[in-house]
Amino acid sequence: MADRWLAYEKLSGNIVMASGEAAQAAAGLAPVIFPHWRHGFYYDCKACHDGVFKMRRTAGTITHEAIARGEFCGRCHNGELSFASDKDCAKCHVAGLPGSERMTDTTNIGLDEIKETAKRLGSGWYQSRLEKGVLPLDRFGDIDWEALREDEVWKPIKKLDGEGADETRQTVIVFKPTVPGVKQVAFDHAHHTAQIRCESCHQEIFEKAAGGSPVSMDAIASGRFCGTCHGKTAFKLAGCSRCHSIEPDRIPAGALVRE
Repeated sequence: MADRWLAYEKLSGNIVMASGEAAQAAAGLAPVIFPHWRHGFYYDCKACHDGVFKMRRTAGTITHEAIARGEFCGRCHNGELSFASDKDCAKCHVAGLPGSERMTDTTNIGLDEIKETAKRLGSGWYQSRLEKGVLPLDRFGDIDWEALREDEVWKPIKKLDGEGADETRQTVIVFKPTVPGVKQVAFDHAHHTAQIRCESCHQEIFEKAAGGSPVSMDAIASGRFCGTCHGKTAFKLAGCSRCHSIEPDRIPAGALVRE
């Protein structure tokens, strides 16, 4: 991907779909910016992954023909649930064009528009619960989805019509760091399975067997394990304390401990 598109992806959840850039340019179109975060106001990750989209950037051949058949984006962008894929091209094909800033500016979002769209789609958006009437942002300028969930501002749709039943898991796994003075990580399956399906992570990203995956910060920083999402569509790895938050002498009851 060309370096000029990387700036759009600094905001967690943005993906520039530039693999067919030459063909798009020949058709007079700019590359698509797909903003996970704008869709996240209405849908949990599990609504689309892994049923509609595999949770890998290069998985699946997303073409306009496939979308027109009702695949991928076409599951919703059909002119009924959301705008059709054969119209309003500039809403998606916007990289490098005037107006693309709406894909990267989390401070300039029409909350009333979110409210109206949520009502139409059937998701929950309780705007009056927003502290000071604004979206919570972390120190990197990304939306703090956990704050929205904890304050019950937002109740996204968990599955699309025809997709499998929702499921959650309760297991907590404590990861003990090898560096002195660093707090432990308590990985809460309940927290994650509220948003993603089990098969999104197992077995491709993590082995199901306890201790079966060699998780390390080096591996995570290279995009493996937790790094499959964190630093891309979930909060950045530099927000260390959001995971490293458990004192050494405080193991949650019933938790599995990974040395």
